[in-house]
Amino acid sequence: MNTTPAEYTINVQNHSGQRQTYFLYPAAPLVTPLPSNGGGKLHRCTQIAAPKVPSPKGSVMFSLNMKPYAVTGTSSKPLGPGVKVDVRDSRRVRIATMNALGDVVETSRESNVWGAGFGELRSGCETLGSFSIKTDGELQESDDSKETIFIGLGAPHPEYRNEVVPVTCFTAPPRVNTVITPLAKYYVGFGEQKTGQIFDPSAVENPCEVDFMSRAATRAWAVHNEDGEWEVHYS
Repeated sequence: MNTTPAEYTINVQNHSGQRQTYFLYPAAPLVTPLPSNGGGKLHRCTQIAAPKVPSPKGSVMFSLNMKPYAVTGTSSKPLGPGVKVDVRDSRRVRIATMNALGDVVETSRESNVWGAGFGELRSGCETLGSFSIKTDGELQESDDSKETIFIGLGAPHPEYRNEVVPVTCFTAPPRVNTVITPLAKYYVGFGEQKTGQIFDPSAVENPCEVDFMSRAATRAWAVHNEDGEWEVHYS
């Protein structure tokens, strides 16, 4: 399993015969234990949304910096497709390797005026390729707030260097140490999406899978053909 943070590029070439709006999202990370609240679901967000790409000679390049971030934030609505979630706090985290422990970041209501923030960051995650988020017991115990507090995995924002975009989020379970393992696997879909917006991956028509997990390659070319099928080449 390729769990080493790296720089990846995916060049999407539009040979479909019509203008397309492409977007990219990563594979869902491995999460242990799976959340037992909020419907027990992992909610997926668009990582990069590109402008329209012409055909047959149009292309767009997705540049990816696989630096994992722990994220937490709030949503005024229950988490679900169409909801754009707001990251209130994030931490750049190290994943566990054969030679070093991964990071554990702890949530704390006192560390953020919005009621969703991170406190202490320390080494302590033993699962290879992973980091963990440890939630405190008061995270969901606000009497006057109707907002949903979430935690999850984030990535560098594709346009704003100092911002982080959520890519997988879920309702924060209180008093749980959740281990998150990012995967170097991505999907390209076409259609209108917004960066950071939750969507339903099962509703994406014929996405293109770009899998860097079992290969040393860091570049891929994804060709969207006129019949709607994809060809992927690596180097």
